[in-house]
Amino acid sequence: MQKIAAALLIAVTAAAGYLGFEVLRTTVAVTSNPLDRGIVGEKLDRGERVNLLLLGYGGGAHDGANLTDSIMLVSLDPATNAVALVSVPRDLWVTVAADRPYQGKVNEAFAAGADQGDRDAGIRIATATLEPVLGVEIDKTIALDFTAFRTVVDAVGGIDVTVDRAFSARYPKNDDPSVDPSWITVSFAAGEQRMDGETALRYSRARYAEGVEGSDFARAARQQKVVLATRRRVEETRSVATLLGLLGALRDNVRTDLSVADMRSLAAFSKGYDDARTVRAALTTENVLVPVTLANGAYTLQPRTRDWSGVHAYVAEQLASARAATR
Repeated sequence: MQKIAAALLIAVTAAAGYLGFEVLRTTVAVTSNPLDRGIVGEKLDRGERVNLLLLGYGGGAHDGANLTDSIMLVSLDPATNAVALVSVPRDLWVTVAADRPYQGKVNEAFAAGADQGDRDAGIRIATATLEPVLGVEIDKTIALDFTAFRTVVDAVGGIDVTVDRAFSARYPKNDDPSVDPSWITVSFAAGEQRMDGETALRYSRARYAEGVEGSDFARAARQQKVVLATRRRVEETRSVATLLGLLGALRDNVRTDLSVADMRSLAAFSKGYDDARTVRAALTTENVLVPVTLANGAYTLQPRTRDWSGVHAYVAEQLASARAATR
């Protein structure tokens, strides 16, 4: 089953810029000490790049609820206020850095801890798994579920998204097949449109489509569109009542190791960059990955090179191009 809820880190931190941070701390589950001054702010003040990991998962109590099939690196460059988004496909074959490391798909990393009732352990495992893959240090992580996604988009009155091409896709009627295992068809017309939370979720998750939009790579591009659209709407919607309601609804649906001070710093950074200059990239079979079918028939994606050096070079190139694009 597909999981996606990665559009909300920027939204939550932008909301933080307009609300009291003690209120924020009681509504978003942060794991750090409340007196933590925040490594994010310190690095931004020193002009150093900050790398954030976004994890989207379905949530609930059914099988696969904690698989993070939406995985995105968000890299912030304070020297130029540039942002790079790099999506990671869920089928990437990696060493999952659990207490007993094992080979598996990257979307299992967060679940390795969260399935045991510890989302904080899931964050640590996901971070430790992805750092050697991407070749960067991950400073902080945020994990969100479907409910958080819908709540934020609806709270800001929907988001404006330009659909590049019309498509239809098979879509699960209920994310938990034990409730309803049937499928429906969802369709999207080309052009700009306002999406509510459920529509944006379906647009981000839709995978079983014919043609280009049926790939995980097209899905990653749609997710990045939703990230930026959500950020824009939160910036536009500065109603304290609306944002308080938004944050109050996220108590059980957002988990992060960002401190309150980190959120304050990210909110300040968010006001200074231009979405048009954001670099959007993804690890795909068109650049650094190849499809590999395992002996058991499982479909995976693996690096073209014998190690992760090609992926490291590609990620570094995207971060450098984000900086160059602002000059």
